Amino acid sequence: MRNVVIVLYSLVAIAGLYMLVARLMKKNVNIVFGILHGFVGLIGIALLIIMASYKQSVVPVEPILVLFMAFLIGGGMFSAKVFANKFSIWTAVIHASVAAAGLYLLFAALS
Repeated sequence: MRNVVIVLYSLVAIAGLYMLVARLMKKNVNIVFGILHGFVGLIGIALLIIMASYKQSVVPVEPILVLFMAFLIGGGMFSAKVFANKFSIWTAVIHASVAAAGLYLLFAALS
C-alpha cells in the first residue's frame, strides 16, 4: 500500500504543478481536472489514515495533518472558483507550498 500512496501523490503533485503553471500563465484549466486532482488527493489521505491505523505502522500523523490542511485550502479554492468564478493566485501558491511540505514529510517518513 505504501507504493500505491507514493504513486498517487506523485500523480497528484504532477497534476497540481500543471494547474499552478497554467494559472500563472493565465490559462484556463478545466474544472473537472481540478476535481480529479482533489479527489485523488483525498483518496491518498484516506489510504494514509488506513495505513496509520495498523498496529505496526510507520506513518506519522504530521504528514496526514499537513496534507489534510492542503486539501482544505484546495477545497476553498474550488468553492471560490465555483461560486465566485475566481480565486487569488496567492491561494494557489499557499496551497502548493503546504502540499509540498506535506509531501516532503510523507516521503521522509516512508523512505
